[in-house]
Amino acid sequence: MDAVAIFAQLVSQREKVLARSYSHHAAFHDLIKAGLIEETGVVSSIICDECDQPHESAITYQDSQYGYFCYDLGFIKLSRAEIVSVKPNIKTFVAQIAGRENCKRRKPTPLEGETWRIGGLETAGGDVTIFFQPRMVDVKDVRSFESSLKRDVRTSLGIILTSAGVLSVPPYITTSIQDVLNFDLKTGCFFFDVEPSSIAGVSETRTGGRPNEYKETLTILFHERAADGRSLSGRNQEADAILDEYNDRFPEEKKTPHKSIVRKFVTDVRSGS
Repeated sequence: MDAVAIFAQLVSQREKVLARSYSHHAAFHDLIKAGLIEETGVVSSIICDECDQPHESAITYQDSQYGYFCYDLGFIKLSRAEIVSVKPNIKTFVAQIAGRENCKRRKPTPLEGETWRIGGLETAGGDVTIFFQPRMVDVKDVRSFESSLKRDVRTSLGIILTSAGVLSVPPYITTSIQDVLNFDLKTGCFFFDVEPSSIAGVSETRTGGRPNEYKETLTILFHERAADGRSLSGRNQEADAILDEYNDRFPEEKKTPHKSIVRKFVTDVRSGS
C-alpha cells in the first residue's frame, strides 16, 4: 500500500487502529515520520488467535505486563509494541494541503464536527474552496457537511476531499484523496497531482500541448479495460495500468504521456469532465 491509501484507510475507520496492522508497509513509517500518523497509546481489545475459537478480549495490564485473558489458555502476555494504537493526524494533513496550494481563508480547526475548510484558491473562473470530510458514504455524512456550511461563507465552486464515499453536496465536487493526491517522500507532504481548479469544474482555456494528443488513445484503453472488467478502483493504480498498456501497445513511440497526464485523464473521465 502507498502512503495515500494507508492514510485514507485510517481516516475512514474513524477510530484508533492497531499499528502492527500497517507496520509492514514502508509508507506507514514515512507517514509517522511526517507527523501524519500519531501514536495514541494502546488498543483496548484484541482478537485472540491462540486458541481454536478466535474471540475478542480486553487488554489488561498487571504485574508490569500487558496481555489479555483467553478462556482456554489463561493470561496471554503481549509486548507494548504489539498493541500500540495509532490514528491519522487530520490537523497536520489539512495544514499541509493548505500550505502546498498557498490557500487563502485557511482554518486550522474544524468548521463543525469532522468538517474542515482547508482554504480557498483564486482561479480565473472564480474562487474554489477546498474542504475535507472524512467520509461521504451516507446521509449522516451529507447532513454533517451541510450543517457545517451554515457557519461558513459559501462559494459557487468547491472540492470535498474524502477518504470514502462519493456523495456530494452541490455545487461542490466530492473526490477521493486516493484519486487526486500523492505523497512527496522528500518533504513528507501530501500534494495535489491534479489541478484543484480542474476537479472543481473551472473552465480551462486550452492552448494545445501534449495532454490532448493522447486523449483519443487513452480513451480507447480506458473503455477496453472497463469492458473487460480489468478496471481498478484506485485512480493512481488504474492510471498506471493504462500507461503500462500504452507502452506495451506502442513500444515504438519515442514520447509517451507523463504519469500525471494519465492520472488527470482518469480523474476527468470518471468525474464526467
